[in-house]
Amino acid sequence: GDRIVLQNRSTSGCKLEGYPGLQLVASDGRLLPTTVAPPSAGAYMFPSLVPHRVGLVPGAYSSFELGWEDNPSGAGNNEPYNVACPSSASVRVILPGTHQYGTAALTMGACGGHVDVSPLVPGSIGFSFGG
Repeated sequence: GDRIVLQNRSTSGCKLEGYPGLQLVASDGRLLPTTVAPPSAGAYMFPSLVPHRVGLVPGAYSSFELGWEDNPSGAGNNEPYNVACPSSASVRVILPGTHQYGTAALTMGACGGHVDVSPLVPGSIGFSFGG
């Protein structure tokens, strides 16, 4: 898993709510098959969270967690690893409710292109499991 941090670099405040979209990108720029799942019951890497509106003043941060499997299963067991779990060099992060995106350098081998995402939360440190 990993965390992606977004920053409001505009001179105006903005509001985000929900789950970001993602598109995995290979090192040669090809878009890889990607399925994004907002796990309503949580995921191995993070608990279930209800999306809330996140207000960002200029310069403020928001973040989200993502997790993926890197061990092929099902039909992927019969494919070469680089086919079942193709490596991405970056990921396009698509803001909720828009077609706007930014690109983050992130190497992952998400099997079947499946990635679990948390909702956006305020700040750059994500969230913890409590305690």
